[in-house]
Amino acid sequence: MKIFENRRLKGAISIFLVIITIPTMLFSAVLIDGSRMASARAMAQEATDLAAASVLASYNQTLKDQFGLFALSEKDAGKLESIYKESLNATLLASGMSADSAYSERLWEIMKTTITGQKSYMDASFLNLYDFQVEGSKVEPLYSLANQNVLISQMVEYAKFRGLYVMTDRMDLFSSLGDLKKTAEANQVTSEVMEDKMEADESNAEADRSLAKLREEIEHLNGAVDALKTARNDYMVSLKARMEKIRIDNTDTAEDEEEEELTQQQKRDSEAYSTRRTALVKAVETACRQAGAVLGQARTAKIEVEHSIRRLEEFRSRNQEKAAGNESVGSLMQDASDNIDSYNQNYLPEIQNLIDDPVLNQMDQDTHLHSEVDQLLDDIYEAITKYEDVIEEMRESSEEDEEDGEELEITEYYYYYLKSSDSTTDSDAVCNGRRAPYSYEPAVKDLTAYFESSHWDPEKVNPSRRYAGTFCDEIDESFAQGQSGKKGSPDTSLDGEGARRSVEDGVYNARPSKTFHPENGKTSNTDFYNKDSDLSASKEILNQGKRSMILDIGETMRDDVLCLTYMFGTFKTRLTGVKKFSSEGMSTADKKSFYMPKWRYAHPQGELDMRLTPKKDRDTVLRSEIEYLVYGNQSDTANESAVYATIFAERMANNVLAMYGEKRVVNPSCHAAAAMASLATLGVVPEPVFFWIFLTAWATAETILEMDYLISGGYRIPLFKTSKNILLNDIPEGQGLISNYGESGIFVSYEDYLLILLLLKGREKRIMRSADLIEMNMKKAGKTEFTMAEAYTYLHADTKLSIRYLFGNVMPFGESYQKQGFTGRMHFTNTIYQGY
Repeated sequence: MKIFENRRLKGAISIFLVIITIPTMLFSAVLIDGSRMASARAMAQEATDLAAASVLASYNQTLKDQFGLFALSEKDAGKLESIYKESLNATLLASGMSADSAYSERLWEIMKTTITGQKSYMDASFLNLYDFQVEGSKVEPLYSLANQNVLISQMVEYAKFRGLYVMTDRMDLFSSLGDLKKTAEANQVTSEVMEDKMEADESNAEADRSLAKLREEIEHLNGAVDALKTARNDYMVSLKARMEKIRIDNTDTAEDEEEEELTQQQKRDSEAYSTRRTALVKAVETACRQAGAVLGQARTAKIEVEHSIRRLEEFRSRNQEKAAGNESVGSLMQDASDNIDSYNQNYLPEIQNLIDDPVLNQMDQDTHLHSEVDQLLDDIYEAITKYEDVIEEMRESSEEDEEDGEELEITEYYYYYLKSSDSTTDSDAVCNGRRAPYSYEPAVKDLTAYFESSHWDPEKVNPSRRYAGTFCDEIDESFAQGQSGKKGSPDTSLDGEGARRSVEDGVYNARPSKTFHPENGKTSNTDFYNKDSDLSASKEILNQGKRSMILDIGETMRDDVLCLTYMFGTFKTRLTGVKKFSSEGMSTADKKSFYMPKWRYAHPQGELDMRLTPKKDRDTVLRSEIEYLVYGNQSDTANESAVYATIFAERMANNVLAMYGEKRVVNPSCHAAAAMASLATLGVVPEPVFFWIFLTAWATAETILEMDYLISGGYRIPLFKTSKNILLNDIPEGQGLISNYGESGIFVSYEDYLLILLLLKGREKRIMRSADLIEMNMKKAGKTEFTMAEAYTYLHADTKLSIRYLFGNVMPFGESYQKQGFTGRMHFTNTIYQGY
C-alpha cells in the first residue's frame, strides 16, 4: 500500500467522480423522464378509454329496448367532443372522481406533510409528477347502423343470446336444405321434360287437327252419298209425277168418267222436277268431289302424323337419360311411346286404307260422272215425252182423214224404255222395272252403284276414340274457363290481424335502402284457357318449376342464420296477432293437428319476440314487416300480394307436376274430358291441347285450396307435392281435406316460405330493408329525427396531451436540457377507437 503513498495522486478520484457523476445523473434524469412519458401514455390511454366510455354511455335507449341495437343518442361531433373532454380532464386531473370535492386536495396535503414536513419543497407542484394538460382533441362518430356490416354485427350479437328459441322453433328448415335442393333439382328436370312434351303436343296438334279434318271429310262423304240417294229418290218421285201430268195432259177422258186430276202433292212434285233433276246431278258431282277431298286430306294427315311420330321420337331421344330414377319423367316418356304406338298402329294403317281404297280412287277419277248422269236424265225425259210427238202426228193425220168432223180421242199414253223403241203405258214398269239399263231408276242406279253401298267409318281416324266410354262430370270447358286466371284471394283479411298499413311518402322515400327499387312478386300467367290451341300460358306456369326458388338458395353461413333469427324474432308477419293462432283462440282440434306448427299456440298471447313479449303489442309502421323485407313495397297490400303471388306461382308449377303423376287425374278424367271437349270443337282444339288445359285447371283449383290452408288456416303444407299427397285427387267427389296430405315429406308454414324468400333476396337487400323498418318504426315511436345513417356505434378520438419535464427546471439539469433542445413540456398524441 505504501507504493501509493509515495505517488502524487491525491484528489484525482474526486475530480473523476465529479466528471462521471454529472453525465450519469443527467442520463438518469433522461431515463426517468422517458419512463414518465411511457407511464403517461398508459395513463392517458386508460383515461381516454374512460372518457370514450362516458360518451358511449349516452346511447339511444329506445333503439336498445325495441330492437336490441346500440347507437349513440347524440350525433353532433361538437357535443360529443365536449362530453369527451370534460370526462378526460376530470379523469387525468383526479377531479370529480369522488362525491367529495375536496378529495384531491386532501390527498395532496397528506403528501406534502409526509415528505416535506409541513412545508413543501420548492413549491408543492414539484410532487405533481405529470402535470397533465389536454391541449386539444378531435372526436368523430363512426360506423352508423346504415352500414350493413355494422348492422349485421349487432344483429348477430343480439341473436346469440336472445334468439335461441326462435332458432329452435323456426330455423329447422336449414337442416333440410340439402334434401330440398335434391328434390327441387328432380322437379326442375321433370318441369323441363314436361314443357318439352307440352311443346311436342302443341306442335303435334296439327296432326290431330288433320285427323279431325279427315274425320270431317269422311262424314261429309258419307253425307254426300246419302244425299245422292235422297236426291235420286226425290228425282224419281218428281219424275213419276211429271209422267202422270204428261199422261193427263195428252189423253182424253170419257164423258161418263170423272175428269182426272193430279193431287196437290203430285202437282208440287211435278213442279219440282227440274230442281230435283239438277239436284241429282249436283249430288253426283258433290259425292265424287268429296271423295277426292277425303283422299287429299288423308294424304295430308299421313304427312302430319309421320311428323308427329318423328317429333315424339326426338322427344324420347332427348330425354331418355333424364328418365333414370325419375318416375314422373318416366311417365312422360311412356306417354310419348303410347302416342307413337297409337299413331303407328291405329291411325297410319287407317289413313293408308283410305288412300288405297279403290272406290274412293274411282270416284275421284270419275270427274265426268255427273255429266253422264245429266245425259241419262236427258234421255229419260226424252223417253217420257217421246209419245207426245206420236200423238201430235196422230192428231194431224186424223184431221186430214176425218170426214164426219169428230176429233181423235187418245185414251192411252205410252212411255218409252231407254235405248229401245219399246214402250208401255205402265209407268211403274218403265221406271222401276228390272230391264236395266232400259228402266229409268235401274239405269240411274247403275251409274253410281259402285259407291252407293259404301260407308267409311270416321271414328277410325278419331284421335279421341281411345277414351270412348269414359267421362268426367266436372272437368270440362266451363271448369277450365272458371279456373283460368284464378289465383285465390291474396287480400282476404284475417280476423284480428289489424288493418293494412302504408308508409308515408316522406318516410318511405328517405329509407336507408332507397337505392333498392321495390320489386313485384313473381307472377304466373294463369290465363291458360285458350281455344286457339296456344299452350304458352301453361308452359309459362311450368317455367316457374324449371327454376324453383329452392335452387336459388345459396350457402347459408352462421351469421346469415343469426341475422334471419333476429328478423323473425323481431319483425311481424301478416299472421302475427291473429287471434285464432294464439293458445287462447286456437281450437283443440287444431292444437292436436299434425299440420299446425306448435310455436303458434305455445304462448297465450301468440307469437313472442326475442324480448319474450307478444309481437302483436308492438306498434309498427307496417303490419307485414317480413313481407316488406322480401319485396320492399310501400304498403302492406302490395307486399302481401307480391308474396302471395310468388308462393302461388311456385306451388302452381309443383302441382302441375303432381297432378300429372296421379293417374286418377290424368286418365281417365282429364283425357276423357279433353276428348269430349275436342269433339265439341270438331277437332279444332285437339285432345292433347285440352288435356294440358284441363290438367292446369285442376292444378289451379288445388293451388287455391292449399293457399287457403297455408295462410288463412296457418297450417303447414308439403313443400313438394307428389301424386301421393294431392288434396283434390278425385273431382268431383274429392273434398280437399287437409288430412289428404298425409304426414310424410317436408312440411312448411307461411313463415317458412318467407324464410325461403328472404334467402333468395340475398344478404344485402334483407339487411338494408331491416334498416328501413328500424328507422321507420323509430320515427313512428316519436324519434322523428332518427336515421340509421346517423345512428353511430363507434368513436374515433385524437387527443393532444402534454406533461412537464420532471428535471427540466432543476439545476444543473435545466441548463443541460436546454442545450439539448428539451424545453417547455413533453407532448404526445393519443388515438382511440371505441364502440359497440
